[in-house]
Amino acid sequence: MVLPKLDKQEKQRIALSIVGVLFLAFVYYQYFMKPTWRKINQNRAKIIELTQKLNELKKMSVRIEALKAETQAVETNWRSLETKLPKSRDLPKILDTIATLAEKNKIELNSISPQGVKSDAPLYSEYSFGLSISGSYHDIALFLTELGHAQRLFHSKDLNLSARQAPAINPEANVNATLTVVAFEYKGS
Repeated sequence: MVLPKLDKQEKQRIALSIVGVLFLAFVYYQYFMKPTWRKINQNRAKIIELTQKLNELKKMSVRIEALKAETQAVETNWRSLETKLPKSRDLPKILDTIATLAEKNKIELNSISPQGVKSDAPLYSEYSFGLSISGSYHDIALFLTELGHAQRLFHSKDLNLSARQAPAINPEANVNATLTVVAFEYKGS
C-alpha cells in the first residue's frame, strides 16, 4: 500500500490533531475517568466495610434473639420456682395443703406438730412439721406422692410405718405412719 505524499501543512494538521486527541484523552482520563474510578474504588471499600458490619449485626441479632429466648425461658422457670419456693412462710396455706391432700387421699390426720425452723442454707429456710397419720398403705403412698407434686415444694422424711387395728368405719386404714414434712421458703440472695 502506498501512502500519498503530504505537504508540510497537512502534516502539521495531522500532528496537531493527534496532539489534540491525546490532550483530550488526557483531560478526559485526568478529570473524568480517574475521579470516577477513585469513587468506584471508595464505594467498593465502603460496600465491603458495610457488608462486614451488616454480617456482624446479623450475628449479633441472632445472638440477641437467642438471648431473648433464653431470658424468657429463665423467667418462666423463675416464676415456676417462685410458686414451688415462695418468699413467704404462709403457715395457714401449708397446713391447709397438708389437710386437703390428706382428706383427698382418705388419710386420717391424727396430729400435726411444728418442729421448728432450720435456716442454715443461704437461699432458703426449712419449716418442719411432725405428722401422725393413719390410712391404708396405698392411700399413704398416694398422699406422699401428691405432697411431693404439690404446688409448693415439700419434702417428707423419717417415715415410720406400723400396723394398727383397722377401725370399723374404714377397714382398709390398717397402717399408722409418723413422718416429718418439710416446707421451704426462699430467703432471697
